[in-house]
Amino acid sequence: MLKLLYVISNTNGEKFTPFLFLLKKTGAEDQLIPKSVEYRIANNYSYMSIFGTIFSLFKFCRKIKPDIIVSFLWRANIVSAFVSLFCRIKLILAEHTVTDICISGYKHSFFKSVVLSLSYRIANKIIAVSDDVKDSLINYLKVDKNKVETIYNGVDIVTIETNSIEKVSLPFKEYLISCGRLEKEKNYSFLLEVINFLKQELSVNIPLVILGEGRERNKLEKKAKDLNIDLFMPGYIENPYPYIKNAKAFVLSSTYEGFPGVILEAMVLKTPIITVACRGGINEIIKNGVNGIIVEQNNIKAFASAIKDLKQNIPLKEKLVENAYKTVREKYDIKEMLFKYESIMEEIIYEKKI
Repeated sequence: MLKLLYVISNTNGEKFTPFLFLLKKTGAEDQLIPKSVEYRIANNYSYMSIFGTIFSLFKFCRKIKPDIIVSFLWRANIVSAFVSLFCRIKLILAEHTVTDICISGYKHSFFKSVVLSLSYRIANKIIAVSDDVKDSLINYLKVDKNKVETIYNGVDIVTIETNSIEKVSLPFKEYLISCGRLEKEKNYSFLLEVINFLKQELSVNIPLVILGEGRERNKLEKKAKDLNIDLFMPGYIENPYPYIKNAKAFVLSSTYEGFPGVILEAMVLKTPIITVACRGGINEIIKNGVNGIIVEQNNIKAFASAIKDLKQNIPLKEKLVENAYKTVREKYDIKEMLFKYESIMEEIIYEKKI
């Protein structure tokens, strides 16, 4: 949401007038969305009311008459594709997840994959946030490869650095950190096994902090208690950057990602990265041993050993964080991402007027 708001707030006002349509209400819209941006929220969006959501967006588009729709995430993309077709509006769809893994985890996955495939065929351009996501769109949803372009998500380096200076209040000085929804695909149970292995086998006792909320909370709390390890889960934190900055390492254990922007944020804050080799852009960001450490998925011993080695090897840590900071500044500045989106929008709108 915050990245979307950055794009809306910083889009070239001489070329574009942005409008915003949201599928769900958060309660913070009036505080976050610029006063100059007109927006609508779908009424009671759910799987059962998707046709009502389509009609709501249809009415909004009939009112504002946009030249182009830019949609993010697959649920919104389905809605936007139908409205684009009915209203004959140019369409850009942005996909943030590895669709063959993500969709297979839902009920009626075959039906959803068919609807998604049809939706993406309607689009004039499809933006994938990583090459892994791009390959999934082409191979799983049979999207025309000539329609798909990879644009990496960027980060607002200045804002991240500015917001990281706040003080952190935690019951311990040293800790590892991870951020994300407390859901099965984040594989946090694996991290608890790693922390336990560190404590029992490698004589390293270090707490784990997880920022986020979700359905796995009770399960994770119980497992941490059974293993007698220190787990701190403060829930959703509006400003996570001080927590990330002060951690000994950022650890990622997901079964898959789309493009893990939180890794870029940790790189900005010079917190070393240790991650599993999951699908979804990890290998496009991290070069093992150069700007981070990549470990085989579900290898508890290897992950624990990487944490211990990094804790003891200060020259390695310094090399990783300096290279990571250089990487994020050279390749992942959000201004570059915005420029690429604007270029594609101009290209497609211009084609409409020919």
